[in-house]
Amino acid sequence: MKEYIKKRLLADGYAAENGLEQTVENLMNLQGESMQMLKVWLDTGRVPDFEPIEGIDKAFLRKKLKMKDPAIILARAMLQTDAQAVAWFKSLAK
Repeated sequence: MKEYIKKRLLADGYAAENGLEQTVENLMNLQGESMQMLKVWLDTGRVPDFEPIEGIDKAFLRKKLKMKDPAIILARAMLQTDAQAVAWFKSLAK
């Protein structure tokens, strides 16, 4: 699965020299709903919508922060588990 994720990231425009290996590891370590989102993306090329977390949703991450799908999945996981990440994302929303 690791190599498949790596190939998908490269096809999606991620550069090998910009932390690709760490991004792959982070994606492989996802759990629960975030892992399900990753599987949907791998199967369909689309990230499902999710309920906003502290006012942050997929549209904000994509439009305001210009995140690609895998980054959106990782950001959602961070929003669910990391209070500092929530504060940081909220500061960007202002």
